[in-house]
Amino acid sequence: MQWLNNFFVTQVDNSNLMTGDYNYFLVALSIVLAAVASFFALHFASIAQHIVIKKYKNIALVSGSFIMAGGIWSMHFVGMLAFNMGHPVSYDPLLTAVSLIPSILASYVTLKRLIKPNLSIWQLLINGVFVGGGIGAMHYIGMEAMEMDVELRYDPTWFFFSILIAVVLAFIALSTQYYVGKLWTGLSQKWVSSISALIMGSAIAGMHYTGMAGARFISSSDVEMTHMSNNPNSYLSFVVATITLLLSILASNIASQLRYRQLLLEKTASEVRLKTTLDTAVDGIITIDSNGTIKEFNKAACTIFGWQEKDIIHQSFEKLFPQKYSDEWYGPTFVDIS
Repeated sequence: MQWLNNFFVTQVDNSNLMTGDYNYFLVALSIVLAAVASFFALHFASIAQHIVIKKYKNIALVSGSFIMAGGIWSMHFVGMLAFNMGHPVSYDPLLTAVSLIPSILASYVTLKRLIKPNLSIWQLLINGVFVGGGIGAMHYIGMEAMEMDVELRYDPTWFFFSILIAVVLAFIALSTQYYVGKLWTGLSQKWVSSISALIMGSAIAGMHYTGMAGARFISSSDVEMTHMSNNPNSYLSFVVATITLLLSILASNIASQLRYRQLLLEKTASEVRLKTTLDTAVDGIITIDSNGTIKEFNKAACTIFGWQEKDIIHQSFEKLFPQKYSDEWYGPTFVDIS
């Protein structure tokens, strides 16, 4: 097929084959970005697992998927800026934007499946295929966005090997996230997410740099081969890194707010249930604090003592009994809730 010939190549005249070198600081930065974004994405998944309100659960999942997709994209972009082959390179804005879509979709589907209570090893493998495929699609669409005066082809062996690395490491990362916390109950969720994030970051970076090892930049004979000692776009890598880290910090704040709202709603629901229980009880129930101040006074107690709740709340229990009986009844009747 013609499209395969336009994508893969097995033999290249070495005189037309261009090579490049890497800025290793930017390589390290790209790996850090992938790991940090993976941590926050997996952290969102662990939070979503404990959220019962569907709206908040979806917010956590969507936020996590965008953070992971952003980490994949920023890792790829910084990794490309780290590569210098001696020719100026620009990027098609539309294809660059489109390259985000498969990683967002794959991340969302994976995180949504990851929060299910019982996952088999095969389901985790399917999740790994989703993530690995999303990483690969993002990478190769992003590579197609490159605009330069050389042709880009891929060695088929390296191409398939890069996808395999992404799938296998993503599977290991997701399995770690799912099983390690259950096997080692003393390990906090943040440590579990950190370990998984390092593996997931390796999956993203491993796929990218393996794919780059299989990339063949082919120049025509009339293209002058020069070497640029400094990548003029290197400053963009720091812009991308800064934006990614700021988004990750923002994501962390969103995660905390979602967890806080969930706990607040659970507390409110618990208080409503307690209030309902008190109001419907046939026995008089009164709760007081350590100072003897009445905090709860149910309807049955109102009937027994002849007080309205609004009039007796925050009053001393001594108003209910004559002074000579208060010491006798305080012990067996009242519970200190402070």
